[in-house]
Amino acid sequence: DSKATSMLLQWDTNRLGPNIALSMDNLRVTRTDSSNWGTQVANVRFSEGSHYIEMLIESSSSTCLLVGVVGPNFTSLNEKLSGLNAYSLQADGDMYKNGSGAGRVSSFSSGDRIG
Repeated sequence: DSKATSMLLQWDTNRLGPNIALSMDNLRVTRTDSSNWGTQVANVRFSEGSHYIEMLIESSSSTCLLVGVVGPNFTSLNEKLSGLNAYSLQADGDMYKNGSGAGRVSSFSSGDRIG
């Protein structure tokens, strides 16, 4: 018997990438300068089981946006979210796993819900 619970994913103020601003009690991430890569990590940790995460892309004009999950050893806050200990989807549809291309999915942009 599995139970579904929901929680608000808050962004970790101690793992803030360059040119990133947090607002709305650390629920919203905004890039203040999109000329370089920047990463923001959430404060949620999972140790086992299956989990579903959903994010709303309120506004994005870039295909360089990546969303995903990272392991506890991920430290690349000023690089593309595709290094070791990272699994991500890029807005243009590219998928990455531990720094390597892992296929393609549908692209996403402003107004899309990623889950």
